[in-house]
Amino acid sequence: MDSLNFAPPLRPKLPTGGNRATAHRGSIGSGGRRTLADVDSSPVSWRQYWNSCDDVKIESTDGEGVDQFRVYRRGTEGPLLVLLHGGGYSALTWSLVVEEICNEVPQCQVLAFDQRGHGSTKTVDPSNMAASSLARDVGRVLDAVMGPAMKVPVVLVGHSMGGAVAVHAEFEQHLSVQVAGLVVIDVVEGTAVAALSSMHSVLAARPASFASLQEAVLWSYRSGQTRNLDAARVSMPGQVRNSNTGLCGADEVEALQHRKNSETLSCASDSDEKQTATEAATASSAPSVAVDDVAPLTTTVRYSARRLSCRRLSIDNENKIEEEEEDADNKKDDKDDDADRRKKALHNEEFRKSFESKRLKSVCGASTSSGGGVEGGCYKWSINLASTTEHWNSWFEGLSQSFLSVAPPKLLLLAGVDRLDTDLTVGQMQGKFQMQVVGRCGHAVHEDAPEDVAAAIIAFLTRHRVLQPKNPQRFRALPGC
Repeated sequence: MDSLNFAPPLRPKLPTGGNRATAHRGSIGSGGRRTLADVDSSPVSWRQYWNSCDDVKIESTDGEGVDQFRVYRRGTEGPLLVLLHGGGYSALTWSLVVEEICNEVPQCQVLAFDQRGHGSTKTVDPSNMAASSLARDVGRVLDAVMGPAMKVPVVLVGHSMGGAVAVHAEFEQHLSVQVAGLVVIDVVEGTAVAALSSMHSVLAARPASFASLQEAVLWSYRSGQTRNLDAARVSMPGQVRNSNTGLCGADEVEALQHRKNSETLSCASDSDEKQTATEAATASSAPSVAVDDVAPLTTTVRYSARRLSCRRLSIDNENKIEEEEEDADNKKDDKDDDADRRKKALHNEEFRKSFESKRLKSVCGASTSSGGGVEGGCYKWSINLASTTEHWNSWFEGLSQSFLSVAPPKLLLLAGVDRLDTDLTVGQMQGKFQMQVVGRCGHAVHEDAPEDVAAAIIAFLTRHRVLQPKNPQRFRALPGC
């Protein structure tokens, strides 16, 4: 599942045409005949999808230090959706779904954070990945960000491991407010527990490191971890860490974006100063003409035919020279404008290539200083999922019964109907929860089909009168099983 994908990921197919009925936004082929070589795989900053990014510091549960959680938010009023990512992912995995939901529901706020041991979050004990610890973190972060006396409805949405954490958080009552809804995406106890024995081989099949962030993005798409390149560009940087600096890829993208913006502003400022100086120099060098030097209009001047012809020729030449000088000035201005445009375009291109150049400068030093810890690359996974083996059972065992027993309205989104276990099958027949299958996607349902997942969540919460979308008629009917 996710990085905890309990089945070998499928390699995505490359559609040869723009069939929108079978291609989600961001998938190769959705806009025409394209290949992987044609697409932009450069990482994308969180700023395209979120309003704020903060590091929230909370006293550790043992009182011996401070835990720092990376929190992303969008929206300031309305019901609060708390999004919990799966194992190996980060909060940025929800970026495209958040974009879809907030575009349809103006009165809505969303909060997602990097869970313990993931992304840019730093905790005193990152190895404590027990389900109870992860569930307790949800309540701690909510109290720290929103305050213990929240007055808005809260909805928990979790994918894979995050879905299990959402169920445990509600079942064990770690939240200080009443939960208005629970959405679990593609995690089923029976399927998960049965696949635990093969997880180590699945993790071993992944690359140990990446040469650049672009390479990590392309691997995410080629391997089938996500079938949406737009999602991979914003999500994958949060899943890896620079092995030399220890900086999360998402933070590195933000730092490079900030540097690029500073260089662009500096370039624009230099261009304005240059243009002002040129105009001042032109004005100071222009010849001044005294009024006394101008001949009176009543003066009679006689020319012979030859002198008149020469005079006309001289005037024509002077006019021609003036026109040529004016054209030269215009061409110079155009040339300066073109140079500025080329310079700005070069800055943009350099920003895209800076990840690769930075890697080439640092990878050799990383390989030698770490004693072979980095083999051919300098970006490694932010979390070693294989080291969390002892906690896997606590995530999934008893999940189905806990899910069925909690009080809030429940929605289960799956990538395939065959994933239901016995308890969930019986519970679904008894109407204890609502279920919907999202087609044409892999385990990362919310990345592969963000429009479908957002629509399902909005329709479910509209039905239970938690959200008020701009167009309620569009979400009145919720297809399901």
